[in-house]
Amino acid sequence: MLGLAWRMEAVKSWFTGEKPLLTKETALVAHSRTIFDNSKLLEVIPGFQFKPLEVSIQQACAKYLANTELKSDK
Repeated sequence: MLGLAWRMEAVKSWFTGEKPLLTKETALVAHSRTIFDNSKLLEVIPGFQFKPLEVSIQQACAKYLANTELKSDK
């Protein structure tokens, strides 16, 4: 199904001159499974701990809101 989708996007982009929303490469990446291993990092830096995803998202959103508020005050 993804193979058909990226080919249709290629044809569409050829007619419109716009960049395709989906390419062969992005279709392959979307269909692949990637696994990361952080064990070497944890061995090299004793006591290192990653932040929970929820905390990272909250911090990023707070920074974004603070930045947009600063821009709207100008």
